[in-house]
Amino acid sequence: MAGKKSRKGKGSYATYASENRALVNKKRKVAKHLAKHPKDKQTAKEVAYTPRKAPRTKGSFPPQKFYYYDGAGHKIEIVGFVPADRR
Repeated sequence: MAGKKSRKGKGSYATYASENRALVNKKRKVAKHLAKHPKDKQTAKEVAYTPRKAPRTKGSFPPQKFYYYDGAGHKIEIVGFVPADRR
């Protein structure tokens, strides 16, 4: 006899994202903090929610930039430069 599969957690993140629960939770936490610390001006600015960036794949690094310095000491990026060992 085949066992039943659990439906727990299926689509729960979709409802979490669609209902914007992260922003609601953060607002609630900030309001609770401000009730205890009414003079905290820095936290009062923190109500806007900024989601964290998605992580890079494991072991990946941002592309390396190459620069050269002119005679006056200005740093200038070499756009499109690919070193010989990476071609």
